Amino acid sequence: MTVKASRAQQTSSATSPSPSVRSWSWPLLWLAVAAATALLVRLPGPATLDPDEHAAALYFDRLVHGQRLEEPLLSAPKPLLTGVHGLAWALLHDWRVLEALAVAAFALAVVCLARAAWRLAGAPAAVATVVAVAGSGPLVLQVARGNSLVFAMAGWAVALDALTRCPPQPGPVASRLGPGPAPAVVSPRGRGPAVATAVASPRGPGQAAAPAEARRGPDPAAAATGCRPAWGVAAAALALAALARAETWPLLPLAAAWGVVAWRRGERRAALLLLPLAAPLLWFAHDWLLTGDPLYTLRIPDRYTDLVAGRQVVAP
Repeated sequence: MTVKASRAQQTSSATSPSPSVRSWSWPLLWLAVAAATALLVRLPGPATLDPDEHAAALYFDRLVHGQRLEEPLLSAPKPLLTGVHGLAWALLHDWRVLEALAVAAFALAVVCLARAAWRLAGAPAAVATVVAVAGSGPLVLQVARGNSLVFAMAGWAVALDALTRCPPQPGPVASRLGPGPAPAVVSPRGRGPAVATAVASPRGPGQAAAPAEARRGPDPAAAATGCRPAWGVAAAALALAALARAETWPLLPLAAAWGVVAWRRGERRAALLLLPLAAPLLWFAHDWLLTGDPLYTLRIPDRYTDLVAGRQVVAP
């Protein structure tokens, strides 16, 4: 069944936009960023969390026990933090653990952003990304407070990393074969000699046209970066980010549209990018179970305004 494939033996490095990095380099970078950030936020010293993170533990307790929130708080519930911070507090009863989780998420964001920059623009871009993100004072302050922005940023970074991932391509890729004679085609039933088919091709006589899969056109991400995205990882990361910060919601239709385009071009798993569109509905369900008002989070800014203006805060 082996046919002329000398042109198909090209190495995957021919399509890689940047030099390869040893696999252990990224975990080592994560450890370095996590250690440096932990020193900056003074772990394992006293926790300096925002009231939102303490409120998340209260929200988790009420949801677990099937109770409604007694009084409205000025801390917007965020489903991801309710699960992560609430569960961490319920298991360990130590606020420093919540801060350590924020440090780990921040280090993950730095590593994923740097890895995506490495693939897209090379080593200088990766180094600049690490310096700019890990050295940002405002971001480190958000880490010290355990803010939801850190977890959302980690989700955005993981999604970007997944959408620019370059796994090994199994077997020859038709689009990389280039001009050459038509390969022999083995009989589909496995009996008899191989049959060579001549198909008219715009390349000229004696050259075969690309198979149907190649004629569908390249995947959008592959065309831009030479990579095949990890669609499932990207979808999960975007969904979690959308449960951490509502600012992620405008990105979901864009990701879904990209997934539809890639799906139409043959990347069937790209349809997974439609799933994060359900994240806002999960957020509304979270608020409804907690307070009886599915739009409770959206009303928090009004309560802040009432408080600052000296007006009486209206209960939900």
